Formats: sequence, structure tokens, C-alpha cells
Amino acid sequence: MKPLTTASYFLVLNLLVTGFNIQEVKAEPFNGVCNDPWVTGAVSQVAKRSPLGQGNRGECNIRLYGNGRWSNFPDLLNKVKKAFASYAPGVCRDPWITGAVSQVAKRSPQGYGELGECDMYRYGNGSWSDYADGSWSDYADLVRKIRATFAK
Repeated sequence: MKPLTTASYFLVLNLLVTGFNIQEVKAEPFNGVCNDPWVTGAVSQVAKRSPLGQGNRGECNIRLYGNGRWSNFPDLLNKVKKAFASYAPGVCRDPWITGAVSQVAKRSPQGYGELGECDMYRYGNGSWSDYADGSWSDYADLVRKIRATFAK
């Protein structure tokens, strides 16, 4: 049996997330090569497939694994396992994105962690006002960017 392609994986994920209501999901075409070769290796080992991402996006985002800090490869493996166990379908790593996508689309995000609609780079290239101060106007800016993305 051949491994799932990225497109097939997103179709299966979408079917699970939406309760088998078929909807189109626009998945980024990823090559599975992370900027950090240790991350590529650790994700491949844990998931038994190439990372769903590339560069520093999707499962290649080092911040998913101990916020980009690990002492050695076994430590990274443990952090990848923990990250994979912590995200359910429809739950984004960034709770603001989960909330804003749910508000705009009137449903849970199609994706998880930083994949699919949870990919922050889909919305203003991952930047909305001054995220660090956590003010409501910043959340409103994120909602506007998600509306604009969904309108395309």
C-alpha cells in the first residue's frame, strides 16, 4: 500500500473534521523538507511519513516542538510525540486562529496545529497588528484577515 499524499491526507482529515461532509479544502502544496533537518527526521520518524510542511511552515515549524528548543535528537523526538498527541482535528496551535476561523466560518477550522486553516501564514502572512499586547483590536484585525482569505 502506498503512503498517503498530502492532498489525500487533507481529504481524510477534512472528512474526519467535518463529520464526512465533503467540502473543498485548499491545502498548500508542501514538499516535506523542513529548514531544520532534525525536525524533518523527527517528524518522519514519529509520523512514519514526510512532514506535512516545508521550510518553517506546517509540521516543519520548530515552535511546535518545545518552542524550538531541545537539547538533543531524543529530546526533539519526545517533543514531536507530545505535539502530535496534543492537537485534535479543528484545534489550532494558536487559540486566536481557532476562535476567529470558527467565528467567520461558523464551524471548526479544517486542519489542526498549524495545518490547513490553522496555518497562520494564510492570514496576513502570520501578522496581525500588535499580537504581543493581546488587545481585542488585534483579534479583530485577525478576523478581518481571515474573512478576506475566505472571500478569495
